[in-house]
Amino acid sequence: MKHKLRRTSHKLNNTKGFSMAEMLMTLAILVILMALATVGVLHYQKVLKGMEMDNNAKQIFLAAQNHLTSSDLSGELGRYRKACSPGGSVTSSEITGLGAAIADTDKPSDFPESSVTWTAGEYCYVVYNPLPGGGNSSTLDGSILKYMLPFGATEETLRTGGKYVIEYNPKTATVYSVFYTESKNSLTYTDVATLNTSGGRGSSTEARQVRRAYSGGIIGYYGGAAAMKEAGTLLEEPTIEVNNGEILKVIITDPNYFKKNAEGVTYHTKMKVTITGLFSGNKRELEFGLGGTADFPALPTNPVKWWTGVETVPDGGQNVLQYTLTLDDITTSGMHFADLFENGVAPEQRMIPGENLEISIAYVESEGGADLTGVYETKKTNSLFGDSTNKTEGSGKGHTVTAEISAFRHLENMEQQISNLRGKTDLGQVFVTEAVQTEDLDWTDYYAKAGEEKQITFCQGKSGTAPGSGTFFGVMNSRLTSYEGNGKTITGLVINNTAALATDADGTSNGGLFRMVSSTAGQKPFTIQNLNITGWDVTANGTTGLLVAEVGDTISDFTVKNIEVTDCNATSNEGTASGVCGIAGNSGKAEIQNVTVKNPIIKAAENAAGVLAEIKSGSS
Repeated sequence: MKHKLRRTSHKLNNTKGFSMAEMLMTLAILVILMALATVGVLHYQKVLKGMEMDNNAKQIFLAAQNHLTSSDLSGELGRYRKACSPGGSVTSSEITGLGAAIADTDKPSDFPESSVTWTAGEYCYVVYNPLPGGGNSSTLDGSILKYMLPFGATEETLRTGGKYVIEYNPKTATVYSVFYTESKNSLTYTDVATLNTSGGRGSSTEARQVRRAYSGGIIGYYGGAAAMKEAGTLLEEPTIEVNNGEILKVIITDPNYFKKNAEGVTYHTKMKVTITGLFSGNKRELEFGLGGTADFPALPTNPVKWWTGVETVPDGGQNVLQYTLTLDDITTSGMHFADLFENGVAPEQRMIPGENLEISIAYVESEGGADLTGVYETKKTNSLFGDSTNKTEGSGKGHTVTAEISAFRHLENMEQQISNLRGKTDLGQVFVTEAVQTEDLDWTDYYAKAGEEKQITFCQGKSGTAPGSGTFFGVMNSRLTSYEGNGKTITGLVINNTAALATDADGTSNGGLFRMVSSTAGQKPFTIQNLNITGWDVTANGTTGLLVAEVGDTISDFTVKNIEVTDCNATSNEGTASGVCGIAGNSGKAEIQNVTVKNPIIKAAENAAGVLAEIKSGSS
């Protein structure tokens, strides 16, 4: 037992640990690793700080350019230029007037010679440093900076707390570059000149390294050709806005017409709009060949009737040019879609009333030498209705559609007298078989507004008695099989059809939303449902029915469902009148479900009723 214990003790006493040399070597390795890590962290911190300064310089650049452009367009900059003399005196913290002219020896090393001309004395610089101990230098209020960087132009910590030099061209109102720092040293143009000669301009890795290693502190930079383009000399995309309401208008906004390139040349961009009929495949083009002055352009070189306006519009501190095209206006004679794009138009440009349209815009020319390639925007709409769903297409024969109704113009355009729907046959026709109302409609909002009543006109070439001022013209469409109200309301509709004689054919003298429903394509049904009407006043010499005046003999089944009529007047001077349907035809059946008529006033020379005044023999 004793022998075993001694052997165990001997083993324990001979266990080895780390030697002093090993510990020192490990410590040395750790020190080296920590030193390497510290160097890496410091380098990374410098990189991050440099990126922060570059970003701050960019914010100052963009804010200064935006406000300088705005002041130039408003005329304030021009007046200020006249009151100042270039080459004001420079001190360590403030500058007066327009700033000091940049000498040829200090010409920016990244100046884009290929696209901009350097002219001695044209470019200036302005310096801003906060006052010692805090507070704003008088430079912000006593120099060009009051137009470049007014209060709110950018973050106050940058505007008043940073140190920066702005290079710009006062003649063209173009900012060239910004140097920015937050170091403890004041920033002067001597610093800029030093960086200029040592490769410190630009966004390359080498240029950033030069600015990070600068003895006066880390300095940010944003400028040169790329920055000038981003600030506004690069073309922005024009836009199309389609207003498909009581007038079909297309508003095209050109944000580049009044812009200037780096040499101060105004772009005076020239645009082209192309309208394509998606059923016919035909196209119409209009080039806005603008001329005149920079303040207001001339009319296009090849004006057409549907060109209806051009105006200068302020937008975000700058002016833009807006063109207005009117493609369908049923209240102005000669401005219906068929008048503009079908009647008297060359065959290859003719379009079908009711077809869907594609509208695209592109630049074709510029005085400022900008890249104009490509179509910039395309929008689609329908020529007569809010929209249409193409149910079937015939090859050059017919297109059966469901029409979306979100304005009274869309309702009226189902009437051939108004829109020439199904007028010509050589290109094919659009047949509206179903209509769906998607918005509440109020007649007094547009057509019957007090003192501003509108008169609906017939399409050119159509005869008959047109409706009077402020009066709706009842629809007759021999292909329509249904009107879905979607629970929407039509308010304040006025129909006064007392000029037409009661003996006129085809329901011409009738009064109603649909003055007559019939079919030229054999027996077919007709349904009107899920609609509320209120405050209507309908008067006619012939048959009057608020929704349907007369159902023709070619309608196999006539259905009225889920209708509410409130506070409406229906008057027939020489015939029958009703709060819903005047006369049902003598074939098929008339089915009326869930129809409510509240507080009606019904007057008639013959039969008068709240819902259905007369059913001809043969109907059930």
